[in-house]
Amino acid sequence: MQLKIAMKFNSRVIVILVVLIGFAIGFFYQNSKSIDLESNKVETVGKLYRIRNVHSSFGKKIYEYEFQYNDKEYTGETRARLSDSIRVGEFYKVELSVHNPENNKMDFNTSYEKIIRSDANGIAIDTTFKIRKTIPNF
Repeated sequence: MQLKIAMKFNSRVIVILVVLIGFAIGFFYQNSKSIDLESNKVETVGKLYRIRNVHSSFGKKIYEYEFQYNDKEYTGETRARLSDSIRVGEFYKVELSVHNPENNKMDFNTSYEKIIRSDANGIAIDTTFKIRKTIPNF
């Protein structure tokens, strides 16, 4: 009888330890990504192409976007509770790590307007982005 109780106790302790170690690894992984992003940050402009609801969290959404860096296409997603004024097809600032562009996040506080300059024949010769609106961080 005592052997069964000891085995139950030991298995619970092991499960708790495994869960705690999993949380610790996840925390340090996210923390290292944040440190990398802050210390090696560059900025570009990305286009929001999809907004999905997160079913497990009331009001939270997944914002999917695409951007270019060093002539390569990348995608990313940000999970947040944001204003309903955020729209698919709009352009926003993207912060990314110069060493790992897959480590990125979209900053919805700065939106851009896409300006396409054309020649006399209507062929696009240049594309630039002009800041449309910046909302200060508090």
